[in-house]
Amino acid sequence: MANVIRITPQELNDRLEGPRPVVALDVRRGSHERSDTRIVGAMRIHPDEVADNIEAIPPRAEIITYCT
Repeated sequence: MANVIRITPQELNDRLEGPRPVVALDVRRGSHERSDTRIVGAMRIHPDEVADNIEAIPPRAEIITYCT
């Protein structure tokens, strides 16, 4: 399993604006529909469908998942 760390919203913003390719992956379940919190440009994939949509995630990009 890959090393999993938590980052702050500011750290996420810094990475998204940095030179390295980063994908913010929104894998929230039902809370996604009820929430007004969104990450601009995030990919929304239901957690049960990530494997089926893996080709949509750019290769070699750092993947940062957003969940609650």
